Amino acid sequence: MIKQAALLRLGWMWVTAVVALWVADGLFDSIWFDGPSSLAIGALLLTLVNLTLKPMLMLLSLPFIVMSLGLAIPLVNGLVLLVVAEMVTGFHVSGYWMAVLAALFVSFMTFLMAVASGQSLVRVRQASNGGPSEPSKPSHNPQQGSESSKPGRGWSSSNQADDVIDVEVKEKDDRQ
Repeated sequence: MIKQAALLRLGWMWVTAVVALWVADGLFDSIWFDGPSSLAIGALLLTLVNLTLKPMLMLLSLPFIVMSLGLAIPLVNGLVLLVVAEMVTGFHVSGYWMAVLAALFVSFMTFLMAVASGQSLVRVRQASNGGPSEPSKPSHNPQQGSESSKPGRGWSSSNQADDVIDVEVKEKDDRQ
């Protein structure tokens, strides 16, 4: 049985793909849809392929990705988008390099929407004391009970600092 949270996440991924492909359609002349149904079906198929087939493609192309220092990832994304465009009637991409460019744009848009909606693991926290702040570190408390007595479980579970990226912002003082 599929959990409700997994279905909600799949639905959210589909909605973000629809929005990103719709914006890409309006922004680029070389990618277009014949109608809203082809856009919705294309986004659904792109979401499903990204969840199932793309991880296998990334694993198979891992040596090439490592040798190119990650620059091959957009090429794989473009291939995935081009394959989806070929499978969906009414979804048109003019060529491979346009598919790579559109895939970069769609990836960037889905990332921005995930961060804006809180679906991403990237979070920014502002220090409240106004001065320089040290990044929070997990505290080691051996008196915590049975959880800390297990090997590898000594970190406090109440502090979730490993889920947060701390960013310190300072204003420049021009009054000198």
